Amino acid sequence: MNQSETLSPVQRRAIRALLECRNITTASKKSKVGRSTLQRWMRSDVFMSELRTAETELLDNLSRSLLAGCETALTVLYRVMVDGETDNTKRKACNDWISKTVQLRENYLLEDRLTKLEVLQNERETETKKFGRRY
Repeated sequence: MNQSETLSPVQRRAIRALLECRNITTASKKSKVGRSTLQRWMRSDVFMSELRTAETELLDNLSRSLLAGCETALTVLYRVMVDGETDNTKRKACNDWISKTVQLRENYLLEDRLTKLEVLQNERETETKKFGRRY
């Protein structure tokens, strides 16, 4: 990204607001940017690239937090299993925590596989353009 493609501090504030708010209207109010301006920025490749990078960082942090909590969740489940604790709320919360962690991991793996397939597809298309159709 060259100097002319960097985001302004206001645009960076808008990205933070988009990550924290449930919708564009709320994000525009929080960042003190007009809704139409925010929508226009969201049509910009540079802005969207920075937003996606920020989203990825946030998801990476979430993933680390989920993974860190799994040990505690497993300890609680072990106590429920071994000691016969009957606290269903704790058990359900632990199961939900572990389930969300597994889902996030599956999504990461699926995204990684999809990215690799897209790279292969692009390589094949490039090869076909260079050398013609291959059977």
